[in-house]
Amino acid sequence: MKKINLLSLLAAILSAVIIILLYYKSTPFLEELEGLSLGLMFDVRGKKAPDPEIAIIAIDEKSLKEIGRWPWSRKLWAEFIESVNRYDPRLIILDVWFSERESASADRDLLNALLNSDKVILPIVFEINESTSASDISDWALDKSSITGTGFFLEGKGVIASLPEFNRAVKQGGHINVSLDTDGTIRWTPLIIRYKEDLYPSLALAASKELANDETLGVVCGERIDLGGATIPVDEYSRMLINYAGQEHTYPYYSLVDVVKGKVEKTSLKNKILLVGASAQGIYDMRVTPFSSNTPGVEVNANIIDNIKNSSFLVRKPVQRMIDIMFILSAGLLFGLIIPRVRAVLAFPFALSVILGYSALAFFFFTEGYWISTVYPILGMVFAYISSTAVRLFYGERKITEIRRMFASYVTKEIVDELIKNPEKARLGGQIKELTIIFCDLRGFTGYSERHSPGAVVSKLNEYFAAMTECIMKYNGTLDKFLGDGIMAFWNAPLDQENHPELALLCALDMWERFESLRRKWKSESNESWEIGIGINIGEVLVGNIGAPGRKMEYTVIGDNVNITHRIMELTRGNEGNIIISGSLYKRVKDMVDADEIGDILLKGKEEPVTLISVKGLKKS
Repeated sequence: MKKINLLSLLAAILSAVIIILLYYKSTPFLEELEGLSLGLMFDVRGKKAPDPEIAIIAIDEKSLKEIGRWPWSRKLWAEFIESVNRYDPRLIILDVWFSERESASADRDLLNALLNSDKVILPIVFEINESTSASDISDWALDKSSITGTGFFLEGKGVIASLPEFNRAVKQGGHINVSLDTDGTIRWTPLIIRYKEDLYPSLALAASKELANDETLGVVCGERIDLGGATIPVDEYSRMLINYAGQEHTYPYYSLVDVVKGKVEKTSLKNKILLVGASAQGIYDMRVTPFSSNTPGVEVNANIIDNIKNSSFLVRKPVQRMIDIMFILSAGLLFGLIIPRVRAVLAFPFALSVILGYSALAFFFFTEGYWISTVYPILGMVFAYISSTAVRLFYGERKITEIRRMFASYVTKEIVDELIKNPEKARLGGQIKELTIIFCDLRGFTGYSERHSPGAVVSKLNEYFAAMTECIMKYNGTLDKFLGDGIMAFWNAPLDQENHPELALLCALDMWERFESLRRKWKSESNESWEIGIGINIGEVLVGNIGAPGRKMEYTVIGDNVNITHRIMELTRGNEGNIIISGSLYKRVKDMVDADEIGDILLKGKEEPVTLISVKGLKKS
């Protein structure tokens, strides 16, 4: 058992190590599952209340239908900015850029609208793989003196931005690059990107910076960004994990054309943070989030601003790796220690309970703002369970084979099955235990064996042994061995039998009756006749698997009471009666047996006499 437990523990730990290696390699398939598990937690948590100060001005189907096909003229955008300013919003964040010239008149109208508003923030897009020329955006770069620590930033090789005069007309701008996971879902947002020698904030971070009335950001690379009273947790690439409020349209939407025409109640937009972007399917700005595969990109930015403004973050820092590894190893140790020590029927419920418990713990942490891995630790638990169970099954099959090999020829199939279900009952290795023992001897057979061929002798012995063995098995006895033309059997091992004295006596009487039938048969066939003598005794003996390990082992009994039983059997030759039992056994069965006392007999090798009883049969009721 100790060997099985140790191997199960090692197998479980090895499984945990394999999962840790997969974890460090960031296996794409498992990473996608991890992302899906986060989405599931979002689904279970459901929608949370969005910031009431955030609203979206949508370039929707209604606007396209009334204004016309996309893209729109700069004159329309100038009219929109003038119209939305009349609502007195707190901030106007455009998810639209103006990178090409239209006409001198149209461009001038938009420029004047931007100059007359101090609330507009414009977007830029960094190209990660291609280098393109672009207008100057250096005014939007972050102050490097406020950046400390070591870390990495995504690097842009080119940038797409609005025309230089438009950029200079607004106070702030930021990038709208997204960070896609391998399954195409946006779970992270890069808050800072390096371009040339400078660092630039995201559109949402730039907006948050304006909302905080703070011209500088405190950046500790790979750890956090300090902005006003908010501490934004970021990973080593300065990415923030987005804590989505819900599905698309969690934030209030207003049609852009209704704003232009003044159809929206002024109180609906007054002092609000307004994000302007596309929601119409034809403009193709739909994003995949943990909540939905059809979320407008502008609403992703709304969630990011909401997170920063209200310090509603999900935290998953680099130290999370150590926490995940701790859980994976702990699961391996727990399963490796427990699974081998509980019954198979309890092992699966135990494993399932631990997995469900860990899932509940992960969800609890999620609701508290911490994302801990679920797929890797749970996969570690599953692997640990499978490996521990596999070791257990392998050795269990070996144990079953060993038990069958050891006991199949000694006891009934029912007893073997019981030992397989409860192998500890076999108690191999030897123990002192009270047993009832039978010796049965075929008298007068030696002369027959000398006069007849070996084939004839074996034929008679096989017929005799088959009949006697059948009786032993009928009464759930353990057949110990054949001794020439004798038989030895015992009761109360390997399984406990409370009525073992009665079973042994009933077996002896049945053996006698079966032998009488055989004797009549043999008499009619060859005029040969023999007798049997049966001795029965009860007492403590050593019972167990005895022999040479790896060579020959035998489940048997040894001890003084075994010798006494054999001596009693030998006395059937000189005393009246074919079944003789000891006085100690008679005390246990006297209520059921019709018997005569032979007396106290001093057996060979004994100093004290033994009371012997001759059994006639069962008492008649």
